[in-house]
Amino acid sequence: AEALSRRALLRADDARSTQRAEAARAEEARRWPWISLASAPRFRVNDQGRYPQDLQVAIDVTLPIFDRNTGRIEAAEAERRRQADARAAHVAEIEAEVEIARAEVVRRAEILERYRTIVAPMLREHEALVRDALAGQRLDLTALLAAEELALRTQRQEIEARLAHRRASIRLQRAAGALAGR
Repeated sequence: AEALSRRALLRADDARSTQRAEAARAEEARRWPWISLASAPRFRVNDQGRYPQDLQVAIDVTLPIFDRNTGRIEAAEAERRRQADARAAHVAEIEAEVEIARAEVVRRAEILERYRTIVAPMLREHEALVRDALAGQRLDLTALLAAEELALRTQRQEIEARLAHRRASIRLQRAAGALAGR
């Protein structure tokens, strides 16, 4: 709901929808008789005539007896429906974008939780074993290098997972309209 309320595209769609609905109502109103002034009222003074002062008013009465304006009404209604369909498509696109971003944030959070519960204790245990091995000076250098390389790769993967989670959170905020730049 927040994403839908903040999008300028949807506000523009709403304005266009209002405009199309007004155009359809105007075309519908043209099928009924109307009275209108043909010209502005005019006051004349003529000393030579039979009536020295007179007021002239012209009135037009439209009688659409033979023309029910159905063609223009149908065109205006079609344009209104087309605009409503465009707005619905924009809403669906925004909702899908938000849902995809939300699902990605959830997935990235699950990966981070896995690192916290499974990988982080193993890394702490590895550090303790290396510390004990260094204290007792019982080191197998190749095994130590292989273990350190694996530990560093795992730590790098955790950092990359945190970064991916942060990027996914930013994409979700942007999709929801909380951040500028969209």
